[in-house]
Amino acid sequence: LYQFIDRTWLQMVRDHGAKYGLGDLAAEIDTAPGGKPVVADPATRQKILDLRYDPKISAVMAAEFARGNRDILAQGLGGRIKEALLAAIKLEPKHADANIGYGSYQAEVIDKVGALVGGMTYGAKKDSAVEHFQKAVKLFPEAAIAHIEYANGLIMLYGKAKLAEAQALYEQAAACKPADAMERLDVERAKSENLLVSILPTH
Repeated sequence: LYQFIDRTWLQMVRDHGAKYGLGDLAAEIDTAPGGKPVVADPATRQKILDLRYDPKISAVMAAEFARGNRDILAQGLGGRIKEALLAAIKLEPKHADANIGYGSYQAEVIDKVGALVGGMTYGAKKDSAVEHFQKAVKLFPEAAIAHIEYANGLIMLYGKAKLAEAQALYEQAAACKPADAMERLDVERAKSENLLVSILPTH
């Protein structure tokens, strides 16, 4: 299991719990001044914290954490995040967020340390990253974030050689119909990314 500290776990359940059937518990988590997550009832707080020891919930929250944190190597979390993402995929192969997370993990490792070191030290492979991005898009084609992360991954993995494909993915993301406020932000982000890519030189 990926071991979350109390504060991080409460944040993850607050922000993502509803997606995994934990909406009632997520609603019990308030945000204090300064951003600290708090739960008024001690028994409820402990119940939420104890969910860390559920392998499936811990794995999917690790996938969400990986998607939202872009500096996992610098934090020394690479190995543990990889294990948690692979656990999430093993438990739920059709978990789109876990596939996005694992694709992004590999792309970011290769972008930071190169394909050779990334492969030998962290087990990150370009083909594997692309495979997981493609699977996520296939599982969740209506989600702008799946297309955005795939596009970002292609740029990290291949640079200018894949700009045209990345731009096409940003365009697909921008055309997605948002289901909520968060997805509207994703669509607007896709439009911004597409604009930036469109003005970059391709050679």
